[in-house]
Amino acid sequence: MTDLSIAIPDSFVIDSQSLLDKSMKISQLARACSIFRVRNIFIYNDRSTRCEPEDRKIIKTILEYLDAPPYTRRQLFPQLWMLKYAGMLPPIKSPHHKPKISLQDIEKGDVRVGVILKKDGVWFVDVGMDEPIRYSGTISNNKIVTVKLISKYPYLTAAEINKDSLAGYWGYTVKFSSTLKGLLDSRKSNYILLTSVEGRYLTDKFCTSFFTDQIKSIKDLLIVFGSPKNGLKKILAAEKVEISDFPFVINMFPDQGTQTVRVEEAILGTLAIINQYTIR
Repeated sequence: MTDLSIAIPDSFVIDSQSLLDKSMKISQLARACSIFRVRNIFIYNDRSTRCEPEDRKIIKTILEYLDAPPYTRRQLFPQLWMLKYAGMLPPIKSPHHKPKISLQDIEKGDVRVGVILKKDGVWFVDVGMDEPIRYSGTISNNKIVTVKLISKYPYLTAAEINKDSLAGYWGYTVKFSSTLKGLLDSRKSNYILLTSVEGRYLTDKFCTSFFTDQIKSIKDLLIVFGSPKNGLKKILAAEKVEISDFPFVINMFPDQGTQTVRVEEAILGTLAIINQYTIR
């Protein structure tokens, strides 16, 4: 299955007036990315417009909070003003958000997400059990990790593993990018799809060939979205880059019935369309 990544601008919430509005919009993004198994969310600096300096931190913090299993949040996210409305946001309930069970019920080989902590000079990992489990792996207090249980109760031990090696979906990672150009340059070896009202229509022969013949063989696809204020053409122009330099610029909503398509709507709709072609 194709690994999906998306890129959004730090101006993603520029049209939201309050922290509550921003929080609700970011939760829609988190839900859409989780539904369609997005692996990475890149937040790039939109140089075409001016937004609140703290907005990029708000976006990243709320996205990471929602992706984290509930039992990890108290340790990972101390009381932060930007999480004021987090309790009102709909949960994601991705596969890595596992329910709390007793230590006796856990099986050898089970995989869970946890938070590393130190207790009486010994390192443990809290994976949502009655008590933390001895931990073997890279040591860093309050670090979130994916672990596999390598022994059974009462001698439980958890070893760190790379979640990318796991089958199925284990949440997304959120990363900052200083510029959109820098992000695109760093991923030239992968496929990049730019969404734009000025792009080719989905019904274009070139697009039809891409979606029906090529996309299933793509291992890593980055989908880039513009902002509520400016499309990708203007955002790239602010970095002295021409959108025409990229082969895959597609209008995902030809003949739309509204004057504009909001970014959160564009993300959900685009991922839904692409999902039909990437599933095997």
